[in-house]
Amino acid sequence: ALFAYLGRHVSNAAAGLVLEERLGTAKAQASAIDHVLEDAVERLQHATTHISLKDNTLEPERAALHELSQEKYFAAGIYLFDDQGKLILAEPETGKASTVTIPHVEAVIGGQKPLRVVTFVEGTPARPVACLAVPVVDQRGKIVGVVAGYIDLASSPVSDFIRKAEVGSTGYAELVDDDGTVLLSQRLERVGTLSDHASYLAQRINTRQPSVSKCHSCHQADAGTIRQDEMLTFVPLASVPWGVALRQPQQEAFHVAWLLMQRTYLLGGVSLLVALLSVALVTGIM
Repeated sequence: ALFAYLGRHVSNAAAGLVLEERLGTAKAQASAIDHVLEDAVERLQHATTHISLKDNTLEPERAALHELSQEKYFAAGIYLFDDQGKLILAEPETGKASTVTIPHVEAVIGGQKPLRVVTFVEGTPARPVACLAVPVVDQRGKIVGVVAGYIDLASSPVSDFIRKAEVGSTGYAELVDDDGTVLLSQRLERVGTLSDHASYLAQRINTRQPSVSKCHSCHQADAGTIRQDEMLTFVPLASVPWGVALRQPQQEAFHVAWLLMQRTYLLGGVSLLVALLSVALVTGIM
């Protein structure tokens, strides 16, 4: 009974360490991604200090957009709009007419700032592009325009943190939005798809609550659909309604805990056998 208790205690302690480690990893990834997005927004906001839209030249604005385009973030383009949502400048030049407007810009003009929206570019796999838009204000605080920067998430620093996350040999990391859509994943075929736990993840994002829970996933095999128990660790981001998910089969995640419990039981059995043999030898001598 003693060794059974010790086995369970050691196993539970090891499992607790596994859960803490997974939660710590997810929190570190979420914090790093928050930092990247906040830095990108700050760079956009800094660029707006060089934009007036009240003089007779666009050279300062053109120079500001060009400088932004050289940043590691905005490879998918930088756009400047006026307070009516009309495109004034683009970097690189797109050749679009000045009446072209990009959705989301009106929301910033209406006072929602800064704005972060993700769209998907068609392809295999789909490529998520995040729009970060900040207002341009004059000296009186009036919104006179919008600067929008587009980040190709798959080739941005955000992707690096998801790609390099270590989740065992069979687990994987993902970035999910508040609709449950997979924005980035170590399993590329899942990008742009709806997570099989979309409603649960959306709820966690809305309440900003990290969690470690047991769940399941289903995948196809020759014999049909196979249900697999998983450990799902999820941490919402602070800057945007997204979250980092770490998913790993329970069998792998808790392998060390189960191994320790088995070895404790084995040790208990050996100890009991030695004790019985000792008693038998002593009894025989007596």
